Amino acid sequence: MFRFLLLANLLFSLSFARECGHVATHLIDVDSFGGRVDLSGLTLRGGRLFSISDLSYQNDILEIVIRKEGGAWLRVAQAVDGEWLLDFAKRTEKMGRVDFEGICHFGNEFWIASESTRSVLKVNVKGEVEELIPDFAGFHRNSMMPFSGIVNAGLEAIACDEESGRLWVFNERQFRMAYEVHPGTGRIFHQFDVPAAADLPRYSQGSWMYPDFAGADFDSGYLYLLERNGRRILKVDPESFATVDSCSYAHVEDGMYQEKGPFGVAEGLAVQDRQVYVVLDTNGSRQKSAEDTRPALFQLVF
Repeated sequence: MFRFLLLANLLFSLSFARECGHVATHLIDVDSFGGRVDLSGLTLRGGRLFSISDLSYQNDILEIVIRKEGGAWLRVAQAVDGEWLLDFAKRTEKMGRVDFEGICHFGNEFWIASESTRSVLKVNVKGEVEELIPDFAGFHRNSMMPFSGIVNAGLEAIACDEESGRLWVFNERQFRMAYEVHPGTGRIFHQFDVPAAADLPRYSQGSWMYPDFAGADFDSGYLYLLERNGRRILKVDPESFATVDSCSYAHVEDGMYQEKGPFGVAEGLAVQDRQVYVVLDTNGSRQKSAEDTRPALFQLVF
């Protein structure tokens, strides 16, 4: 059975990915922040879209508000305890800068993936923070540790199933890997990966491009995974780890920016009843049609 699933997954990854339906592209106004905002991570709660920034000086939880006439704007939804953040930055300085990448929620509590520390931060309604450290060392004690040691290749995404209380975290690349983690103790139950896009890894414009996990969400019994460099969204069975469907958003992203190299720029994914939102971390790139560096939000149909 296991061999059959591997073969089925391989054939699926080599097949032509259908295109996601494109509803709208919303440019997000960030003028009130006084400068650049790099959005990374996305979650839907009560019909509202929440995100975070991966810039080390932007650590609050943000809300993306879509305007009826199109476009969107950004506001601070939940401030995070500043004293805790200062202490966290000092404690983890040797691991790299403060770098928040993924976000999900259990009830009114937001859970954030911290890339450089490979930990999860639980933020309550008062902005108080509790850190959960997945037991990667214990889990990999008698097996290969898949982490390359690259600081910018740590936890990039997180997914929560509120109904069952299940939690998943996703290492970005080199090597990418998904883990189911006990939300209370940090114990790791298992790890898995799925077949990458057929053209990954590849060498392009002077750089190696690797399979990655850049965003994740859980909806209606399935995990949805964002493969940034493959420009695909994958629907994955969390029990068998089989990829049961996928769609490509390359037709929406390609050609959108002037300076972008070969890498994808999508970094956040939220799904509800086939309605899909993807947020882009453009790192200040200008759009092709204007001198415009606003972040963008794709509204898609899976």
